[in-house]
Amino acid sequence: GNKIWRADKLEELIIDRVNNYSFASRNVDKEDELDSLNEKLKTEHTKKKRLFDLYISGSYEVSELDAMMSDIDAQINYYEAQIEANEELKKNKKIQENLADLATVDFDSLEFREKQLYLKSLINKIYIDGEQVTIEWL
Repeated sequence: GNKIWRADKLEELIIDRVNNYSFASRNVDKEDELDSLNEKLKTEHTKKKRLFDLYISGSYEVSELDAMMSDIDAQINYYEAQIEANEELKKNKKIQENLADLATVDFDSLEFREKQLYLKSLINKIYIDGEQVTIEWL
């Protein structure tokens, strides 16, 4: 289950990441994220292969296997889309330069509304998985 995050703590964590942004760490993060996604994709393909083996053996209800296959296909599509998005980001140096400029902003001096606008110009999505917070940069 997901940890319940207080809005101020989450904001603090996100602004901290923006303030500590650097090209080097960003590119390393992207590489790690890509490796992780590729591993997860490989795992899903392995599950799919095992499920095909169960189909062929005929020892399970086809309807049960169909539901599982549908879940696996959804995961595969999700990971493939994430990998594609990450590879796009790696190619786009201009976005990284803009991010570096914006990362020099003094967030403490901004009003809430201004903070929101800056963060929206930097961040596409924020994924929260238990204790882990992953920022998908624009």
